[in-house]
Amino acid sequence: MPNNIPDKVLKDLHNQLGSKKEMTHLVLMVRDIILRRTRAWRDVSGHRREPYSERYRMKRIEEGLAVAPAGRGTDSLMVWDSYGGMMSKIRPKYIRKGLMHLDIVDARKKEIAYFHNVSGVGKRGAHLFKFWGVSPKEEKLVLSKAGQRMGVILAELTKTVRAGP
Repeated sequence: MPNNIPDKVLKDLHNQLGSKKEMTHLVLMVRDIILRRTRAWRDVSGHRREPYSERYRMKRIEEGLAVAPAGRGTDSLMVWDSYGGMMSKIRPKYIRKGLMHLDIVDARKKEIAYFHNVSGVGKRGAHLFKFWGVSPKEEKLVLSKAGQRMGVILAELTKTVRAGP
């Protein structure tokens, strides 16, 4: 960091990067990555979601829902369905200054998400679809965007230094 940046500017930079607004921006970026990937029927590792069992597939057809994890117009019930769609309730949760995380704010939908992501659907360990989190590649993207935002904030804060009194 250059020596000619006043302490006040550095303190302001620190405060802005830890602000609720900046943290929300980054958390929403992660949420969008998770939603986009899940809509494409991909898990954190990029693997395709396993096909539905024949019994569950028939149940979904009867309900008019998508049954194939491929093709235009298909989508994941996990994302959009307002009743069963656990991902329709993902929200940023502000914990304290500089710390925020994503949460599923509906207790029932959080439980359903746990079965998909951790425990297994139907029986323990079966039909896991690990959608929660970011891959190393996605993490690099978020960190890159965070760095770009930091550069913009720093440029704004240092305008007064460059312009002088």
